[in-house]
Amino acid sequence: MAVLHRASWVVPVVSPPIENGGVIIDHGRIIEVDTFENLTSLYAQTIDHGEGILMPGLVNCHTHLELSHCHAEGQYTPAGDMVGWIRELLASRAIDPPELIAAQARKCLEDMYAEGVDLIADIGNDPALTRDHIKGLQVLFFHELLGLSKQAAEFMAKTMASGQSPYTCHAPYSTNKELLLQVKESCREVQQIFPIHTAESRAEVEFLQSGQGDFRRFIEELGGWDNSFTAPGCSPVQYLYDLDLLDNQTLCVHCVQVDDHDLQLLRQTKSRVCLCIGSNEYLGVGFPPVEEMLMAGLRPCLGTDSLASNPVLSMWREMNLIHHYYPNIPASTILNMATRNGALALGCPEYGGLAENQASMIFVKYTGQDPLEYLAFDTAQKHVARWL
Repeated sequence: MAVLHRASWVVPVVSPPIENGGVIIDHGRIIEVDTFENLTSLYAQTIDHGEGILMPGLVNCHTHLELSHCHAEGQYTPAGDMVGWIRELLASRAIDPPELIAAQARKCLEDMYAEGVDLIADIGNDPALTRDHIKGLQVLFFHELLGLSKQAAEFMAKTMASGQSPYTCHAPYSTNKELLLQVKESCREVQQIFPIHTAESRAEVEFLQSGQGDFRRFIEELGGWDNSFTAPGCSPVQYLYDLDLLDNQTLCVHCVQVDDHDLQLLRQTKSRVCLCIGSNEYLGVGFPPVEEMLMAGLRPCLGTDSLASNPVLSMWREMNLIHHYYPNIPASTILNMATRNGALALGCPEYGGLAENQASMIFVKYTGQDPLEYLAFDTAQKHVARWL
């Protein structure tokens, strides 16, 4: 039976906010969005939510649930030292039991669902952590492969051949060229998203430019250097472009160390960009040129990354941080980053907006006259309820 939901504000994201708005839902799908007055003539049971905002659920385009036990808060402070942070991360992962890892991953899922997240892209090595996820929360899991040496790449290729999970690669600096090409080709065959860490740190740029620096020394320290890697002598984005890995199903995560030429390559190939500002802030790697991305015609989405590099996994906080560091970006643009842009980047158009045939809606308590600024700018805790 169709149900008409009414609230003092409806924020569809895909269209302007509606004061005293309504949303009709039938069998778990939205069939119409309009003013409450225009919808009351239709035959439908009515639920009046009162003072607040009906809006689409949030979309977290990048996290690592298996790292939820590696809390950033109170641990090693990297201050731009990516290699030092990775070293601490590996040490923490080596000592924590599987039960703790699973419990912390589950808690993160529950927390994100409670704050209004409906769609998550999770990167990791254990699909079981998200197999028994929360009803109503869509989790897209990508099995991450990496290995710069030929031997490691061959082993990872066998892993991919024997498995069933969607696969992706870690980063240009940590993955053998042949493995990058093989994984991307498999993604193209099944029209699958290819998320990859891109241009996160200066150490990554240095390594791809010269084959030297902190990452070269760290890979040698781990015994993963076999002299098979030849530095391409260019930026991470240019390297991915030269390998023909950029297209509208490639999701470049972070994109901190990018210039105007890189942005034009991303725009030209219709590649997607995922920003993780909370993680960038904690790691001290700098911040992406978000305003320049928007001027270049890109439509960034947002992710939290993991608790290993972000003290709080909150999409509301990610929006607040965008406003804090880029105060000239409008609230509507930021809200799109946390909803519609993310849904499109992950190939899930049924999420991220309130419109016909979409299937994601939350209610946020609110009393006031500017719902967009409240959602994107205000640091107050959001009180969320669910209706889809």
